Amino acid sequence: MKLHLTAIQNFFSDSGFETYLEGASEDTTFDQLFVSLGRDEEMRDLTLQVRLYDQILPEGAHRNELSHPRFLDFFLVLPFEVKNKAFPEAARMVSLVNKVTLLPGFMLSETDHLLYYRYIYPSLSEEFLPANLEMILSTILYQVETFAK
Repeated sequence: MKLHLTAIQNFFSDSGFETYLEGASEDTTFDQLFVSLGRDEEMRDLTLQVRLYDQILPEGAHRNELSHPRFLDFFLVLPFEVKNKAFPEAARMVSLVNKVTLLPGFMLSETDHLLYYRYIYPSLSEEFLPANLEMILSTILYQVETFAK
């Protein structure tokens, strides 16, 4: 499959997920794909945000090999807010969980005290194997189900 958000949207839709592709705007300078992952046990919506970034690296020793990498960014806001009092312990826990996960990406924000999961897949190709997308999605779902209850 091509490494484009429309192809990724088709994959998710064909797999039974509700999706919404939002084009770039004045507020957001890039396209974003939103994928509904359903609801957690307390009926809170979980929505995976998928973005695709291009980056041109500066001149350097690896210029020929890495001239135009692309980054597929998976971002999920988890429905948890950490109180100031519990923030240090929660930050330590997030660090410990990231040490044992297959795709570490849990983050705790100091500004809004929310818990996030973010994984970035780098690519040098315009092609993307559907099996890779399926593996990334199933791993994210497993980790969120296991560690973010």
